[in-house]
Amino acid sequence: MASREELKAQYPQLGWLIDNPEIAPLFEQAYAEGWTAERFQAAVQATNWWRTSSEASRHYQSLQGTDPGEFQATLAETNQEIRSIAVNMGYGGGLVNDAHFDWMANTAMSFGIKGAALQRFVADNLAQAIDGVPSSAVRTDLYQMAASYGVDLDETTVRSWFREINAGRSTMDNFRSQMIEQAKALMPSLSEELDKGMTLDQITNPYRSQIAEMMEIDPGTINFMRDPKWRNVVAYVDPKTGATRKMSAVEMAKYVREQPEWRKTKNALDSAAEIGERLLESFGAVSR
Repeated sequence: MASREELKAQYPQLGWLIDNPEIAPLFEQAYAEGWTAERFQAAVQATNWWRTSSEASRHYQSLQGTDPGEFQATLAETNQEIRSIAVNMGYGGGLVNDAHFDWMANTAMSFGIKGAALQRFVADNLAQAIDGVPSSAVRTDLYQMAASYGVDLDETTVRSWFREINAGRSTMDNFRSQMIEQAKALMPSLSEELDKGMTLDQITNPYRSQIAEMMEIDPGTINFMRDPKWRNVVAYVDPKTGATRKMSAVEMAKYVREQPEWRKTKNALDSAAEIGERLLESFGAVSR
């Protein structure tokens, strides 16, 4: 019976398979007994190694053993593809080390992970391996869209959506739909406009601009969702009907002028001065 080393010397391209502890005895027996190729193949396919190894895994082992040059070229190509996917997701700038990229490339090759499955593999793996959510277009879009609907995002929620969108299992449109539902739950009086595709920012910007001008404050400081004072402008309870609605422009202007802060503004002082001047004028004390 030929030894294992003799078989490897005679069939160097099958050395990887001859070294397999389940396959080596079959090689030796087949060589000694003169098995046909069909009988040997049937015996190999009956082994636990064959039954529990995927076709991709067997191909990976075969290529590694029979054509190391082609194996390394394919591995390098897979590695570069994974790096490109990772960078596009925001995992650039050294966030992922070379050893981890090498591990992902070997894993992807051994399991035959390609195409959309490779995108999911990279997204899921890096979401687990890297703490936090890296700076990226997706991360920026998530925060900006949530803000436009008046919704605060915690890091856990951002991380979950970031992972699902990068993996291709969800989309920004899905995220938008959820933001709309949250905004409607927080501000039922704006449901009609939200259902028509408007964001909270788009609905409230006209109010924000006028309030900022009257109050002489930064428009960015006006929060209709969380500041009760300004929330009342877009969730006003009509005293006649009891229905919740947005204030009219006239109602809003009156409401702003009733705020203690407004009385300290230049607008308020100028208005008071003009009223005083007109009063004096009506009594003939001021000539124009």
